[in-house]
Amino acid sequence: MTVQELRETLTRLVGLLQATDAKAATTRGLSEFVEATAPFGDLSLKAFVKLAEAGRTPPTPKPGPAGKSKLDPAAVAAEVKNLYDRAADPAVTEEQMRLSCGKLGSLTKEALVRLAESIQLYGMKTKNKGDIVADITHQLVDRKGAAIRRQLMDRPSPPANPAQGVTGDLVVSGAG
Repeated sequence: MTVQELRETLTRLVGLLQATDAKAATTRGLSEFVEATAPFGDLSLKAFVKLAEAGRTPPTPKPGPAGKSKLDPAAVAAEVKNLYDRAADPAVTEEQMRLSCGKLGSLTKEALVRLAESIQLYGMKTKNKGDIVADITHQLVDRKGAAIRRQLMDRPSPPANPAQGVTGDLVVSGAG
C-alpha cells in the first residue's frame, strides 16, 4: 500500500465521519494528515515510516520515464557536483538541485559514495543507495540555504535616515 492509497482511504473515512456528525477535531486532524502527506504519495507505507522516524523531508521527485534512454552516470555525478560547487550562485535553484539529484538513482553505490565524499559527506559506504541519494540531496539543499543566509547577513544595512546621502549630507529635492 502506498501513502497515496492511505490518503484516499482516509479522505473517504473523513466523509463518512462527517456524515455521522463525528467530532470536528477528529475529522480536522485526519484532513490535516491527508494534506501534510501529499508530497509522500509515491512512497510505500514502510518507506514513509522510515522517513518519519528519521525526521526527514520528502524525497526528491523522480523524473518520469524518458523512454529507453540511459543517463550517463559520469555526467549525472558531474552535474550534481557542479551544482554543489555553484550553490552560492543565485542562478542555481533548489529545484534544479532536486531534479539533478533525482537522477542519482542511475549511479552505482560506489559512484554515489565517491560523489558523496567529493561534497564532504563521509561514512556513506554502510548506507543503502536510497539513503545516500537522500543525504546528497540534503547536502546540496543545505549548502544552498547556507549561501542564501550568508548573503542576507552580508547585506549592508540600510541608512538610518533615508534623506541622508552616503556622505551624511542632507539631500534636498525639488526645484531651487
